[in-house]
Amino acid sequence: MRACFSSDVSLHLVKVDAVLQCTSMGSNFSYIHSWDHSVFGILSNNTVVRLCNGTWFAFTGSAMQIVKSGPSGLWGIDTSQNLYTFDGQKWWFMQSNVKECETNVENTIFWIDGNEKVHCAKRNEQKPFVLAPTHVFNHEIKTMTCSATQCFALKKSSSEMVFLSRTCPLIERHTGETNVPINRMMAMPNGTIFGLDHDGYLYVRNGGRRDSSWSKRGSIHKIRHASVGANILWITHRREVKACNSQKAGMSSGNDENSGQCMESSATSSCLHGIEVTGTHTYDVCDSCCYNKGIQSNSSYNRYHGKWCFSCAFCYCWYFVIFVNFFAFNL
Repeated sequence: MRACFSSDVSLHLVKVDAVLQCTSMGSNFSYIHSWDHSVFGILSNNTVVRLCNGTWFAFTGSAMQIVKSGPSGLWGIDTSQNLYTFDGQKWWFMQSNVKECETNVENTIFWIDGNEKVHCAKRNEQKPFVLAPTHVFNHEIKTMTCSATQCFALKKSSSEMVFLSRTCPLIERHTGETNVPINRMMAMPNGTIFGLDHDGYLYVRNGGRRDSSWSKRGSIHKIRHASVGANILWITHRREVKACNSQKAGMSSGNDENSGQCMESSATSSCLHGIEVTGTHTYDVCDSCCYNKGIQSNSSYNRYHGKWCFSCAFCYCWYFVIFVNFFAFNL
């Protein structure tokens, strides 16, 4: 088993404009998301894929239009705008009428519904697949994101950015004007925020300051999605995924110490490809025997699902069969 590092692609960057240095990482993509060293994409047919050491692998589960990993776990929104969370084996339905979600706060999920209202709920470990109670932030919001210290939201009907607490329920701290009509944005742990306008141009701002303004980065336009993890800027541009140097774009992801783990397995592998959420980090629970040595002593146990994953059971049963046969033939 090898670690699944998104930073492996940084050796092949080429200059694409005056600012960005990128390399192509695949075509026929509609979406990309990165958190820490974990990179997920969605193909044009809504298949979820994950990048493992430079190669994309199909990911277990339903067709999605959005998928996000973060301190609160792995979450996805399907084509019918239903919100799901992944427990290590399957996607669990959580909420309907969801257009966007935010996963950057541990044990808390934020989402924007079809009426542009922001909801939040804390994860209940006794009932991990029940979002109750939920809280509503009483503004029409078109997008939101959270850094390591606060959250940010853009009002739908104005150019105001709302500075919020990282708590549930959300607490409004203050507001600030924005000089660019941003449609999507994402905050890094250090407070740097990047955004996309309606033409798909990339912008950056210092999220910690109310008087900060958006600064345009590069000349590439028609970027559909952008995300940063492990100091790599990921963009989808004309159905192509590109990995770019985030420092050249004027941003940094901050903490870069932890990485997701991934097994490069084929579709015929007997080991179920899944994710375990442990603390604030995300790990694959799947290696040759579903046991990640040196990562977590109980890493093959899914704390939210409450039982051993199928791949582990299969593996241990297979060991038992070998053990019995060995003694049967030697007695």
